[in-house]
Amino acid sequence: MRAGHGTSVGDAGGFPGGGDCAALAAATQSENEANARDTVGRVAEGTVISSSPVPEDATRILPASRPTEPELMDADDIALDELERSFRFIYRVNRWFGGAAALRRVLADDAPRWPRDRPIRWLDLGTGAADIPLAIDAWAARAGHDVRCVALDRHPGCLALARKAVRGHPRIEVVSGDALDLSGFGDRSFDYVHAGMFLHHLHEPSIISVLQAMGRIASRAVVWNDLSRSAWAAFAVWLVTVPEPAGVKFDARLSVRKGFTAAEALALAERARLRATLRPHAFVGRFAVVGAA
Repeated sequence: MRAGHGTSVGDAGGFPGGGDCAALAAATQSENEANARDTVGRVAEGTVISSSPVPEDATRILPASRPTEPELMDADDIALDELERSFRFIYRVNRWFGGAAALRRVLADDAPRWPRDRPIRWLDLGTGAADIPLAIDAWAARAGHDVRCVALDRHPGCLALARKAVRGHPRIEVVSGDALDLSGFGDRSFDYVHAGMFLHHLHEPSIISVLQAMGRIASRAVVWNDLSRSAWAAFAVWLVTVPEPAGVKFDARLSVRKGFTAAEALALAERARLRATLRPHAFVGRFAVVGAA
């Protein structure tokens, strides 16, 4: 899955790429999805969910190390309707699992120490359909903070969906750019730099390079929010993708296999020379690394 998150219908301010929140909610609350959400919720709580065994294909291909196979949505020539379908799924999953919560907690904790004579600026790498910028914009508006976002992506389809989504949100600027080349951004030019469900798309040397650049650009904190590679996460994603189209199933299940263990995430941050801590997510399958150069 590509970067792009939200926390709730209210937080996200509408589905990135089209349609209002009420229409999306009505269109997506099928019985299968509700059952899957309930089941995954009980997985996260650690309660017994069924006397039946976990389906073999939910976890049998969980690798000891990260695969390098690209996801379908990484292709530059993917049809826009297919990409939008993928982001509809990501949007729903992030509503259920609090996709923007990790970054919002960091910002909320720091907010009492923010300067009052200028806006807070943050850079979102691999913004996808701009779910997290929209969620943070809604939070900042409610809290009375002046927070400005530059939402960066190189994928033409993502840029189209993100620009459509942020119309009417002047504090979010969607820009075309490659996260593998951030040389155009000066040292400490943003307060925060965030990568949400983006770095698992990259190979290890590129991950380290991007984390190093994030540390150079951020004056306050780097926040890396991504997928944990575990049997529970694989099972949870297997469940929520049961009613989904084949392409969504493929990408979502591959994403978990391309996720990170806690040790891997911290080791990558250390190799990027970040002073970082790992913050496990409240829900199954997610983590956040928060640090600075």
